[in-house]
Amino acid sequence: NKSINSLPKDITLNDEETINQLMNIFASLTEEQKTKVTNYTVLLEANTKIASLKQQEADKQEAIRIDNEINTLPEKITLDDEPEVLRIKALYDALTLNQKIKVTTYTKLRNALETIDHIKEQNDLLERAIKAIDNLPEENIIESESKVHHANALYRLLDDDYKKKVTNYEKLA
Repeated sequence: NKSINSLPKDITLNDEETINQLMNIFASLTEEQKTKVTNYTVLLEANTKIASLKQQEADKQEAIRIDNEINTLPEKITLDDEPEVLRIKALYDALTLNQKIKVTTYTKLRNALETIDHIKEQNDLLERAIKAIDNLPEENIIESESKVHHANALYRLLDDDYKKKVTNYEKLA
């Protein structure tokens, strides 16, 4: 009773060894001796608190590990970075909710994923725009007005950098 009462009110990981010793002492008591320990619930609560603190620390360390992984990503993401971004995303997805909450660099990962999606979308649009322009007739453009509008609409959806890659633009212009 006295040893349990001497536990601090605010348990920290520094108290783990003492709590483990008290739990072992309690476990070694006879059933009759155990009934005389009137504050055993205080010891159980302290033991539960230690388990919770250890889990919080493990969650924090796992979040730091993922933050370190995310921080290895380059500032300018390209399609070449996709396998690494997806590998790190899988590591992040495997975290528990409590671990994910502690990841401070998730925005960088999300931005990398969005950049890859954008690049893929732009590459697809580029391919479709070039193909639509290639499919325009050499003559009688007026009769193919809808095809011209379609090709032009695809072209306008492209970012400026991708517009420069439309090698057959002069046919549309």
